[in-house]
Amino acid sequence: MKQILEKSEIIYAEDLKNKFGKIKDQIHTVKEQMSNLQQETEDLVSHLEDLRIQEQNFMKILNEKYGPGKLNPLTLNYEKY
Repeated sequence: MKQILEKSEIIYAEDLKNKFGKIKDQIHTVKEQMSNLQQETEDLVSHLEDLRIQEQNFMKILNEKYGPGKLNPLTLNYEKY
């Protein structure tokens, strides 16, 4: 046998249902944001690795041109060993 809820119980149950729905939507949104951040992190790491390779190639060129040394990143002066 079905029991008919009182108006206050119906209102309370609907409020709970709405809150559950909102939390479920928020969880979905956060998971989507996390996925996007993971992809962005992977892209940035890949870009960083590319830049390191470019830096190594640049240093090879400088070493061939000026001899063994290092580039001071603050002054941009090439300092021989």
